[in-house]
Amino acid sequence: MMDEIDVAQAKEADLREAAIAAARGVRLPVAHSVHCEDCGVEISEARRRLVPGCARCAECQAEMEGKR
Repeated sequence: MMDEIDVAQAKEADLREAAIAAARGVRLPVAHSVHCEDCGVEISEARRRLVPGCARCAECQAEMEGKR
């Protein structure tokens, strides 16, 4: 599990990649982040495709919804 600093660094990297892409005129997929906002692990590409804009991995989403 990632700690707060790891999560912050992952979010920073996501924002940096988006800014570079925007400067190059490239549109990135409409995903909120590639890292889960709760645990910081990378959200699978399949989940990001199926749930555009998702902010949590499937495990954290299920836990938040009380399904675990």
